[in-house]
Amino acid sequence: MKRREFLKQAGMLAGASALSLLPRSSFAAGKPVEPMTLLTANASFDPVRPEMGRLISQACKKIGWDVTLAAEDYNMGIGKVFKEKDFDMFIVRWTGRANRIDPETFTAMMHHRDGSYNKWGYDNSSVNDLCDLQRVEMDPDKRRIMGHQIQELI
Repeated sequence: MKRREFLKQAGMLAGASALSLLPRSSFAAGKPVEPMTLLTANASFDPVRPEMGRLISQACKKIGWDVTLAAEDYNMGIGKVFKEKDFDMFIVRWTGRANRIDPETFTAMMHHRDGSYNKWGYDNSSVNDLCDLQRVEMDPDKRRIMGHQIQELI
């Protein structure tokens, strides 16, 4: 099965990272997965990202999936992902900022159909509905429950 066919079956747009969908997909066991490239910033921008990519690539190779690491200039990589949407998979480190404490960063912004960082085209009506509810809910305990429900769906 070709990568783009696989992503289409998973309900995603072409040029997307499908790692989070592999366990839940209808992909047939035992069939080879098309080789992919893992895009990341080079070591001059951040020495951690290419090392993460190397480890991920090695782990994929151990299970028979040919994943090639492409570490390149940060701005060129961002252009490929956010402007050109020309990528298979990419590494982004979303940590260390106070505004990322709120789960909306990792739920609505990345997985809601209209999320500003949903560059892979993920669209699940149940996730969209829960994200919409979570945005207006003020009770922290109820928001936490919704966040867990969204994680289960994703």
